[in-house]
Amino acid sequence: MIGPKKLFQELKNKEIKKSDEQLLLFKIVNEYEENRNLLYSLLTGEKNEDNIELGMEVQPHTNRKEEGNTYLDLALGNIRQRTNTESGIELGINKKEDFVFCEAKWKSDISYGVSKCTIRNQLQRVIETALIFPKKEFKGNIYVVLITPELYRNNYFAGINTRLYAYKYDEYRKNIRKTFIEELNLIESLNKIPFTDEKKCKDIIEKNLDKLILKWVTFEELIAQIPNDKNRIEINKAYEEYNS
Repeated sequence: MIGPKKLFQELKNKEIKKSDEQLLLFKIVNEYEENRNLLYSLLTGEKNEDNIELGMEVQPHTNRKEEGNTYLDLALGNIRQRTNTESGIELGINKKEDFVFCEAKWKSDISYGVSKCTIRNQLQRVIETALIFPKKEFKGNIYVVLITPELYRNNYFAGINTRLYAYKYDEYRKNIRKTFIEELNLIESLNKIPFTDEKKCKDIIEKNLDKLILKWVTFEELIAQIPNDKNRIEINKAYEEYNS
């Protein structure tokens, strides 16, 4: 698994004793280490028989000045580790180019102000990073997946948005191109975090927006399919204990 090995070892040895989404996600994803294609299918709804790479707390390159790399909760699919990095990622070389970027939230919500730009929300940043990640000649699908408790997704489907990420997901789902381009223009108007190459980045975004697929998956769905029965029961028990 790509990512900070020291952190992974610490998380592996910890028990879930509070609503710690980083720890919960690691415990779940670690159970799919030998079943990566299954995890990919659960997150995207699609099959992928290619050699899937997996990474947590990974960093694709930033494309904005005055802003550090995005720390992704989870990425998988056609990615690979950047040379001379532990957590850096770039597009892989598999025949099936599709990749997945995930934002996971247990009890927390997305930040409404990111870094130096107070109108840039956390989900927007993940989507933007995903769109620019493969460059404009990319021919695959770009999946951005929100992972939350089932309760909040059920609320969303019932028309009751109880989290900021539900409002933003709804805006993007209804008209991603219009909403996203308008947000880019708003961010640009502040001139706080300009693109490293504005024309190139906006051109890539324009071309890749049609390849973006938004998904909303729940922790319950991922836990339910953990292959190891004993570990599935233990993780589910801890999850339910701290999910009230």
